[in-house]
Amino acid sequence: MKVEPNKILVGSSGTGTAFGIISRLKSTYKNQIEIYTMDILPEHLCTASIFSKKHFQVPKLADSNFEVIFEKILINNNISTFIPILNEELIIANKLRKKDNLKHIDFWTSDLYSQLVSKEEADNLLKLSVVDVPESIFSYSEFINLKNDLPKFIFAKPKIGIGSKDAHIINLEKTNIDKTFFNNYLLQEICEKPEITVDSFYDNNSDDLYIYCRERIEVKSGVSVKVKVFFDADLYDIAKKIAINIDQIGAICFQVMKNKDGKYVVTDLNLRTGAGTNMTCSAGFDILSSNYALRKSLPYEHLLTKITKDEEIFLTRQYVDFVM
Repeated sequence: MKVEPNKILVGSSGTGTAFGIISRLKSTYKNQIEIYTMDILPEHLCTASIFSKKHFQVPKLADSNFEVIFEKILINNNISTFIPILNEELIIANKLRKKDNLKHIDFWTSDLYSQLVSKEEADNLLKLSVVDVPESIFSYSEFINLKNDLPKFIFAKPKIGIGSKDAHIINLEKTNIDKTFFNNYLLQEICEKPEITVDSFYDNNSDDLYIYCRERIEVKSGVSVKVKVFFDADLYDIAKKIAINIDQIGAICFQVMKNKDGKYVVTDLNLRTGAGTNMTCSAGFDILSSNYALRKSLPYEHLLTKITKDEEIFLTRQYVDFVM
């Protein structure tokens, strides 16, 4: 009897993150899956669409029509799995997964995941999980109370955002910080490099954790192009605390740097994999295919091995051209 392929819709398919996920899944599972892509870009400008059965050009996530269009795509194409990429998709998908007519779909999100797209909520959870975080200011009242003790230079970044977009160092002596600033931004101590992304894979059935640390050696336009992949016991302990406290299923990633005391602090928690996670896969640790396997109760051990404490793998990334 012919088995129907699992129909997977991937959000924001024009991103590097989505391309990495889609290309890995198609390479590993081939005809067992059927990929559907959606993005604000048309098909001929969305590279990941080369792998898809059908591409959907959709409005921006903030558009009032997006949710209705998204739901129609899910229903009309018998989608069985939805993989969110951007924070807004985590939130919208979490809302839709509670509808009776969509409960059969495996939405890769949860109430807690959608809550933690807020950096303030993530900061609070990490503290409760006994995970160190940078000193941060989320409100104007906090800023006024601490203003005289703050350093001249401080890091500003969006309260809800991805990667390094709109994050920057500011000079407090030359920047006007008023109440409206904290509507969208937070202030954070400047941490010390290296900046490390931890790809964390947690099997919630066996309580088994795999981590792969990616030190950013060179970054272009916010994307890592040269990295070192290695293992760190301290970062393993941090990843285990996070996995347990967020009810992690499969793969996420988070960023760490060191504070003024030389301790690792989690600067960003991402409830998804990243564009650089594909580099971890290229190093021989296919966390992206394994993420799908775990959620579908498929074996993943042949795809994912644990990195040894003395391994160091260097990777470089180059561009590839596609004719659409």
